[in-house]
Parts: sequence; C-alpha cells; structure tokens
Amino acid sequence: MDFSEYNPAVIAIAAHLCGYTKSVALNADGTLEWFGESTHPSDSEINAQLSAAQTEYDTNGAKTA
Repeated sequence: MDFSEYNPAVIAIAAHLCGYTKSVALNADGTLEWFGESTHPSDSEINAQLSAAQTEYDTNGAKTA
C-alpha cells in the first residue's frame, strides 16, 4: 500500500492507535518501514486508523506556539 500522501506524523499516530509503541517511518516508495520488527500493524490496520489519526493530528499534533 502507498502511504506517501500522508504526513509521517499521522502514520505514527495511526500506528500508536493500533497499539504499536515503536518506530515507524515512511519509505520513499510510500511503504512503511518497521525497522525489522516482526510484529507490527498491517497496512489495513493502519489504513483503518488514518481518519482518527488525522483528526488527532489536526487537533493536538499540529499546534504551534
């Protein structure tokens, strides 16, 4: 799945909403990098949380001083 249209912070929040507490990154090809972890959310689990993650980011994560 290609997640390149999403802010990496939103992807991280989606992973957290799935119960994942380690690092995730967005690769240049739009795939997700789990840094060798064998247990992590699936693309479909991340996709299911993106709307809630975007709302969380818009409400709390994108604030500036």
